[in-house]
Amino acid sequence: MMRATAVAKVAATKTGRTFLILGLLAGGGCASKQPVGSARPAELASPPPADAPPSADPALSLPPGLAPVPIADSPPAAPAGAAPVAASPASADGAGEPAALPPPPPLPIVGCTALKGANALRRSALVRTLDAGLGAWLSGVDIEPKVVRGRFQGWLIQSIYAGDPCWSDIDLRAGDVVVRVNRRPIHSPDEAQAVWTALRSAREIAVDFLRDGKSQTLRFPVVDDRE
Repeated sequence: MMRATAVAKVAATKTGRTFLILGLLAGGGCASKQPVGSARPAELASPPPADAPPSADPALSLPPGLAPVPIADSPPAAPAGAAPVAASPASADGAGEPAALPPPPPLPIVGCTALKGANALRRSALVRTLDAGLGAWLSGVDIEPKVVRGRFQGWLIQSIYAGDPCWSDIDLRAGDVVVRVNRRPIHSPDEAQAVWTALRSAREIAVDFLRDGKSQTLRFPVVDDRE
């Protein structure tokens, strides 16, 4: 009787182990020896429902090696065939600010074409000036009448064609008083116009003037262009 009871206990123990193993394989949790609170093995986890929202971390739901790679910020690629855009030059201090553009080259200095040699005046240039008229020529000079003891003495020069290369080397300056041209007075407008007209056929232009009270004369021979 005791032997039969022992055999029954062994059989019951084996049967219980068999059911325990079957329960583990079937996913049963009551007879499992897994510690409370531990995670269930991934291969035994039940799949999520079809309408469940996607996981917050997409890398967890992709097979290994297919996780998304973060992309750094970069400018969009230029379309095919587009001309390359030159980068802005960096500043000398490396701050990234555009460097200052170099100054433009200086303008070339234009010489005087009316003069030939040191002081000879080309007739073609003289004719162009005479054709423009006395009023046009006077627009480049600043003069005022010089009166001494109530008597007209001449025309006091304040400025005469400042910056003009044709006048830069002519020895007439502010403070000089022009009294005659080609030995003819120019006191009145009529006298000045008569002298202006006579210059068309003149072979020389002689200007008599006073500088610091002393008489001086400038002479400009008139030459043809072929000479």
